Amino acid sequence: MSWIVPHRLAIGERPGGSGTTHRRIRREEEICWLQKNEFDAVVSLLQAAHNIPMYEDAGLHAVHIPIPPGDAPRYLDEVFSVLDRLVREEHAKTFVHADDVDDELCGLVGAWLLHAGLVANQPSAVATIEAVTSRPLGPSGRGVIQAAGAGVRE
Repeated sequence: MSWIVPHRLAIGERPGGSGTTHRRIRREEEICWLQKNEFDAVVSLLQAAHNIPMYEDAGLHAVHIPIPPGDAPRYLDEVFSVLDRLVREEHAKTFVHADDVDDELCGLVGAWLLHAGLVANQPSAVATIEAVTSRPLGPSGRGVIQAAGAGVRE
């Protein structure tokens, strides 16, 4: 897990792990961890709504935005709207996940930082995301941030 906005917005892989390494017991433990650490909301970017019922059963507000691989720029408005409402307006402690912490997930939250005015420009968004996730941002993540900076919604 990486904090994007300390104690407000975090990202990580899907609770329980991704794809073939997903484990039910691990998922349950990680959802309990989200509860114990006082998260209020979970935003799932998976195409399938696999964990949504478990989040809701645990008392977490769950939002599902199914984003097909490679299609993140088309969903910027929806992601911005959800994060604006949860993180900025409701002040909810929010966890956003995809299957893995990949370029698109990092690019989406970097684009939101730019949209929210928490960073000044695209290079700052890239540098911030790279610093907080301790991973370089590749071309697809940079493309999502560039689309947000240009106001482009493909």
